[in-house]
Amino acid sequence: MTLSFHVIVDTITVANGIIPAHGLAILIKVNEKRILFGVGPDLRIFEHNAYLMGLKTEINQVDFIIIPLSLFNFAGALAEFEKKYKVKRIFVPPDFPSGHYVKVFSNLKLNDNIVILGPYGVWRKEIALLIVKRNRGVIFIGCSHRGMLKVLRSCIQDSFKYCKVIDTIVGGLHISINDVLTLDELLSLLRQTNVRNVFPLFCTSVGAREEILKSYKMQYMTGAGFEYVVSGC
Repeated sequence: MTLSFHVIVDTITVANGIIPAHGLAILIKVNEKRILFGVGPDLRIFEHNAYLMGLKTEINQVDFIIIPLSLFNFAGALAEFEKKYKVKRIFVPPDFPSGHYVKVFSNLKLNDNIVILGPYGVWRKEIALLIVKRNRGVIFIGCSHRGMLKVLRSCIQDSFKYCKVIDTIVGGLHISINDVLTLDELLSLLRQTNVRNVFPLFCTSVGAREEILKSYKMQYMTGAGFEYVVSGC
């Protein structure tokens, strides 16, 4: 199985010409499948960045979209995206305002490799995505709005129903470099669960990203324009 992800929209950019936005959109390629995890707040920014990253063909071939939270940061461009591009299915949390999407009320296994996790939270629901490759899991998280440690623990616990090892975590961790104790607890949790890679994105401050990446001996920054092929799992 081939697996890669491409960060189209984020608050931080890591490539020349890419425009930042307060939101998140990740294109995930799983074999022949094309998944959008969030679409960001503005279609103009989404398209500009996607085209610059050489993803114009891929965004015309999206199989389905996952909106992790009912927030403008993840769904602001959704209505315009739907008008312009053909998408087979759109999965949303149960509190999403529109009724014509697929609302996720519990873990939803789409096939042997793709599972939508959640929802998590009480007053605001959040869903996540699990990709399973050779019995190892890659988790995509939107914002961890409910509380990063709570969301991560819940995602990891649910993921172990479908895989034996959590290999990689990608997405929003809702943490600042000033959250010293929480950051220490996060790194401790990741060590305890033997997570091999972490790629912090939206709702994670630059300082927190640097600290997390440094703990994994990574010499780069994550943000819009970042692309990665998940190997060895």
